[in-house]
Amino acid sequence: MNTIPVSIDDLYTMAEDTARAMAQIRLQIDTAKSDSVAGIYADPDWFRRANYALKMKGIEHQRLMREMGKKKEEERKARASTYERFFEQEAKKILSVETYREIQDKVFNLMNKE
Repeated sequence: MNTIPVSIDDLYTMAEDTARAMAQIRLQIDTAKSDSVAGIYADPDWFRRANYALKMKGIEHQRLMREMGKKKEEERKARASTYERFFEQEAKKILSVETYREIQDKVFNLMNKE
């Protein structure tokens, strides 16, 4: 497994590559199945390995999608905290000290109730 931090774009590319590989494996398996109807049977060892490879690619694809979801959540949280920090800075500039503190007290009270 890859432990090097990668970007969301890299994860997306890796997930697409994995999905493409899965499609190719499925096509080969489906071709082997349709050939068996005509009496041409695939090597049982190959067939087992192909199904195993498909399963492993599916697991890898799921892992990539989970990692992409985590990265997106991290980015969303970072954007939200940045927004909150900038909003607070601008509010301090625009509002009077009394108004700002009144709002701040109401927010703290709301947070304590949760």
